[in-house]
Amino acid sequence: MLLIKDPLVRIMGVQGFGKLKESRTYKFIVDAFAMNAFCFAICTPNELLIAGMDFEEYIKTRLTALVLNTLTGRPYGVWRDWLVGRFKISTESSPGMKYVGDTIAFVGFQLPLYWLSMMVGGAELIEMISAST
Repeated sequence: MLLIKDPLVRIMGVQGFGKLKESRTYKFIVDAFAMNAFCFAICTPNELLIAGMDFEEYIKTRLTALVLNTLTGRPYGVWRDWLVGRFKISTESSPGMKYVGDTIAFVGFQLPLYWLSMMVGGAELIEMISAST
């Protein structure tokens, strides 16, 4: 965040950056980028090495996921924030509680979308189950 925040604060000032950070566009971009970066880093080795998808299935799945993750990144961020707030998980909570909260939020929201992207990519059921577990 500092690589992005510091230059923007110098250009826009603290108040300008604060206003930008609260904008819907900024939140959409940050959530979409975070969701795509996380899924790419986690799913690439998972799909190619664990699930055994061939390269064509992998590419189709990642391209489908790119669209789905971009469109659902912000709704997921809202869902996650709501869920974490509902269970009173904060920065002071234990790492275990944070992990459980993030896992429940991710599995509950993203797993159906992940299955959809793998189906569009042509993955077989066994590959989908392997990738999901």
